[in-house]
Amino acid sequence: MTKKQFIAILAPATWSASIIPIVVGTLYSLYHRGSFHLDIFIALLLATVGAQCFANIVNDYSDFKSGLDNPETIFGLEGSIIVSDGVLLSEIKKLAIGVLFFLLFPVGYLTSTIGIPIIIIGCFGLLTGILYSAGPLPLSTTCFGELCSGLVMGIFITGISYYSFAGTVGWNVLLVSIPVVIFITTMTFTNSICDMERDRGFRTTLALYLGKDKAIILLKTFYVAMYLFVFIDVAVGVLPLSLILIIFTLPSVWRRIGQINIKNTTIQNKYPIMDISCGSGIIFFKFYTLIMAGEVLWKVVG
Repeated sequence: MTKKQFIAILAPATWSASIIPIVVGTLYSLYHRGSFHLDIFIALLLATVGAQCFANIVNDYSDFKSGLDNPETIFGLEGSIIVSDGVLLSEIKKLAIGVLFFLLFPVGYLTSTIGIPIIIIGCFGLLTGILYSAGPLPLSTTCFGELCSGLVMGIFITGISYYSFAGTVGWNVLLVSIPVVIFITTMTFTNSICDMERDRGFRTTLALYLGKDKAIILLKTFYVAMYLFVFIDVAVGVLPLSLILIIFTLPSVWRRIGQINIKNTTIQNKYPIMDISCGSGIIFFKFYTLIMAGEVLWKVVG
């Protein structure tokens, strides 16, 4: 397996779904509790990104085995190196085992410093990732797949990062995690919209259930909901008032998602559309992160 193939199957473009919940949970812990440990933060990033890589490998393997990934449905290296480059399944299995071995180090460190809850939550997340892509009825083949990935990663990763520093978790953390849940849902949902032609006959995704026109409307509604829930969090006092400034990103985000339409959401055009959709969420959370970091710094200086 070449370096390019190795990077392709780990799919770094998807890592924002792991990194953003960690950053949001950590910043909220700093803002709310003043708790932070660099070693724990690094271990959390390594564990969550590693688990994301493992899930990506399992997903590619399962899609190939099920027949979903084949020469007619894969366009370019990013789609499936198993199909496009003929990488052996034995190499994919070895890589998956290698990633699991790597995960022992950050997870072991987190367990020794934080406790058994990390193991329990981590195993639940890993099991969910496997069930999403593999098993007798993968969650990704149902209309609950997109929402499931958003709920599990958005709530559990944000919650576990907050808990790792604060030693407790409450309803306020759940509220803070909702925009993250929505963002991760948009990632998988955008992918499902573009894959509708390929998925028909193999899966019953939410996008297929709704139809492309309604699915695109729902996707854009998700982005509006991200802003709405930040404003709700501010209104109930969970987030600082300064986060209403996130509204200044809306014109840029709206222009980007306005480019997504029925004609260009095809499997051939999937990666540019994914870039538009995911990039919109990243713009949102970059500004979110800057505001929260500013609030934390203000507390320290003040």
